[in-house]
Amino acid sequence: MLKDRVAVVTGAARGMGKQICLKMAGYGADIVALDLDEKSAQQTADEVRALGRRAVAMQVDVSSKAQVDAAFAAAVKEFGKVDILSNNAGICIPAQMTEVTEAQWDKSFAVNCKGAMFMCQAAGQIMKKNRYGRIIVTASQSGKAGEFANGPYCVSKATIAMMMQVLTIELSQYGILANSISPGYTDTTLFRNGMADRAVQEGRPAHELIDELMSTVPIRRPAQPEEIAELVCFLASEKNSYVTGTDILIAGGNVMY
Repeated sequence: MLKDRVAVVTGAARGMGKQICLKMAGYGADIVALDLDEKSAQQTADEVRALGRRAVAMQVDVSSKAQVDAAFAAAVKEFGKVDILSNNAGICIPAQMTEVTEAQWDKSFAVNCKGAMFMCQAAGQIMKKNRYGRIIVTASQSGKAGEFANGPYCVSKATIAMMMQVLTIELSQYGILANSISPGYTDTTLFRNGMADRAVQEGRPAHELIDELMSTVPIRRPAQPEEIAELVCFLASEKNSYVTGTDILIAGGNVMY
């Protein structure tokens, strides 16, 4: 499905990003694994190579345009092209809107919004030359409805869907499709740590809080990262020839958003 395609994946050290790397490799892609945690990203690259595909790992802060551009230049030097971007890098800084600091707000947008733009910009410039590409950016169900004390994350993630619409208008003529996905509750380190922090704040066990959240999901469980990765692989593949400019909610039936 992705045979001999080259995919740049951010957030590749763990969670959804890592599973996207492994799923794409399983479908035949070579992987450029990017993350702030270079050691863990290298472990992901090692696992990709164990699947018989080529891989490189690099430490990249997506909020730095210079680092993003350097990473794409290195990817092209190594593989000769970039066919796919899967941008999963993100940060969640809980804060109430009336209390959030300027630094917290700026950091949230630097990673979740500006970082996504830098990644799409660098990928798009390469893909335009090759007249082919697939861009998939991970947003969140939190970007579809407000959440208490999570304003910076909700608002920054809400920008992604519009970014994909604009990219679609600008890039479709070059054979590039651009979409975002909005996962619901997903069993990742970010989710578990967030639940643990909130449980401490509310003075109750984390499992109790998780059970309460799952009661709002018809499937009654969080998604597994592998399930999110399968959707990304379809959007990244040639099997997807017409889905573009859209945001896909993948939340186990939690349609209240």
